[in-house]
Amino acid sequence: MCISRAWCKFLPRGNTRPGTDQLPVRTKTLVGYVYLSLVLTLPERFQIVNDDNYWAAGVHMFPMLGGTALGCFINGPINAKVNRTSLVSVVSCMLILVGASLFNTLRDADTDIRAQYGFQVVFGLGVGLYFSAATMMSVAQAPKGDHAVAQGAIAQARVLGGAIGLAVATIILNDHVRDELTGKLTQDQLEILYQSPIGLVRRNPELRGAIRDVYAQAFATMIKVVTLVSAAALFISLFTLERRPPPITGSLPSSKIVPSGPSTSDVELDDMASDQSVADSVELAIPASVLRAAAGGRCTFALEFRRNT
Repeated sequence: MCISRAWCKFLPRGNTRPGTDQLPVRTKTLVGYVYLSLVLTLPERFQIVNDDNYWAAGVHMFPMLGGTALGCFINGPINAKVNRTSLVSVVSCMLILVGASLFNTLRDADTDIRAQYGFQVVFGLGVGLYFSAATMMSVAQAPKGDHAVAQGAIAQARVLGGAIGLAVATIILNDHVRDELTGKLTQDQLEILYQSPIGLVRRNPELRGAIRDVYAQAFATMIKVVTLVSAAALFISLFTLERRPPPITGSLPSSKIVPSGPSTSDVELDDMASDQSVADSVELAIPASVLRAAAGGRCTFALEFRRNT
């Protein structure tokens, strides 16, 4: 609550509709918490619990990343003509909650992991839908003059939530390590384990069995927290529903130039891609006769200009 209020101080007064100014920021902070917690801890679980190398752990994440990309892609056509961002936000948070809840079946180190690939697809699809829907919602709610400020607050809310999620996941792991492995490991080994569980397993392969069980228990506890945060995100998203949402097309910038450079981050890129997909869809919806008439008018103006000069 306090975090979202702090973010909303960056939003100019009157740039959003009453009652919806803080809701996308709050929800995206929670979704960022859930998403980055899983993206960063799930590959580590594959390496520690399932004894995969870093290449295999990355390949195991393809279902989630593919589902996220698919959700971002299909959201543009869904909202091209009618603003359905509020409804999409609620549906996407439902998918996130279902996916996070299914991960609770990974209770211990011996649980079969084949089913979790399906969990990743459901979770990733919900995340992709929500990320792009929240970006479009900020486009619809903010006037053109304040569009950049609203976009920046929405985008950075995800990073803030992810940083908090990673910190909480680290605290949970360290608590399990302190409770289960104190007395079994030396103080130097505990210090290494606090900083890098994978590093200790590689240095001392004989300790892998004990660390494997502890990490599996810590991951299960972390998933319970993630599920609760997902439920909170769904609850908040319900308040974004509107009977007559403002159109997205009226708030889109007239220029379609997307800046690029070494300073452009991945957080900015997918937000700009969401705007670009809507702009492209709107352009395709313009009748061909209107485009021909506009082109004819430009040609006539060019001929008259040449005669006069």
